[in-house]
Amino acid sequence: MSHWASQIQSQVGPPSVVSLRQVTSKTLDAVCELSDTLSQAQKHMVATNAFSIAEAHFSSHAWFRAIYADEIPVGFIMLHDSNQDEPGYFLWRLMIGGPYQGMSFGRRAVELLIEYVRTRPGATELMTSCGRGEASPQGFYLKLGFRPNGKVHGDDGEEMGLSLPLGVSSPQVRLGCRKDLPVIAVREMTDGEFTAFRLLMIEDYAQRMVSNYGLPLDEMREHGVKLFDSALPRGFSTERCIFYTVTSGDSSEIVGFLWCSIDEDRKRGQIDEIFVLEPYRGKGFGKKILGFVDEKMREMRMRRIALHVFADNTVAVELYRKHGYRVTDMNMHKWL
Repeated sequence: MSHWASQIQSQVGPPSVVSLRQVTSKTLDAVCELSDTLSQAQKHMVATNAFSIAEAHFSSHAWFRAIYADEIPVGFIMLHDSNQDEPGYFLWRLMIGGPYQGMSFGRRAVELLIEYVRTRPGATELMTSCGRGEASPQGFYLKLGFRPNGKVHGDDGEEMGLSLPLGVSSPQVRLGCRKDLPVIAVREMTDGEFTAFRLLMIEDYAQRMVSNYGLPLDEMREHGVKLFDSALPRGFSTERCIFYTVTSGDSSEIVGFLWCSIDEDRKRGQIDEIFVLEPYRGKGFGKKILGFVDEKMREMRMRRIALHVFADNTVAVELYRKHGYRVTDMNMHKWL
């Protein structure tokens, strides 16, 4: 590992904000040096960044960017940015430096690239190719939704062609591609839905307080009203709060609600409430909502996400743990 890489590796991690930036004369060396951090097997799979940048200057359709995590260059991406000639919109090069692999930077960079390609004339699919064998990124692309298209690339046809249908952008966010997870659509909550959400939250809070602390239900309902209304003094229009309704992408039925708040000064997002309606629990909707929150917070350039969960809500605790959340503080009590 190079000296500069070892010095800054500890400064970035999965919560970092990923962006695509132009390579400048000041950043060229750092971007090129990333190629030296790959394993020998990976070096056989992708050209060096120096070669890619040089190659780009002899192509009128090359679009390339450095991949940044916060203010640190961690990778490189290059696109054939035209559908007027072969191979169309094509992910030409992608690499993440060795010290920064396993932090989702590659996936998030490709997602940003996909959003860019969707804005391009006549874009209906994004294609790429990958080699086979040790260090092949095939599994990475398949998880992103790419599928083999029967084409071969490379001088000897040793690379497999892959395609990702781009679909049509929509004001609603639709998530879900794995067959074992549901498809959801997420939109802003309406006033009427906020009223229903408020009642659900108050009742859920009261029931949790009874379960955890043995307090009287009626008193907790009254306390829940005061707590909810003090947290949201302007209701649906409270500043720095965002409310979403989650529907099934297959039937458009409401399956749950989401309340988030934003602290721009601290670059921190907060999941104030994820509420999945009873008939839809245990079917993967919570996991899909958490995925939506991840992408929304990255879009808003938040650096971390916080949440609170009652200790007896073991299903939610396990879901959050699997999604990468860790305990940062803990309240404890005992009965006397």
